[in-house]
Amino acid sequence: MIFCQDHNDCQGCKITACDNRPKRRGEDEIMSLAEAAIAQLNLPKNLAKGGWESCEYIFLSTKLDEETAELHNEIFNYWTNPTPENRKRVREEAGDVVNIVMMLADKCGALKEEETE
Repeated sequence: MIFCQDHNDCQGCKITACDNRPKRRGEDEIMSLAEAAIAQLNLPKNLAKGGWESCEYIFLSTKLDEETAELHNEIFNYWTNPTPENRKRVREEAGDVVNIVMMLADKCGALKEEETE
């Protein structure tokens, strides 16, 4: 494995934020999806909706089903017509799904690191 300490320039190595750890499987893809989710969450139309803290679990669960269906539709559209625009829509809908999952996990307090005993 290549470690950051072995390089003068960390741009080409497989280290995350020069933390001396090799990148983990799927890290690049998850980080890309996180960027898509953040972009979606911060669209003006979504900012206007406010926070999710007061949303009921059932509302968010229903929203997750709706967003997942929208993602499936966009994937189908891309498979039948693989254009850059359709690929962009898949990314946007995937970001929306991630956001709803994040909101549900946040409401459960599951995004905070657990202390180990």
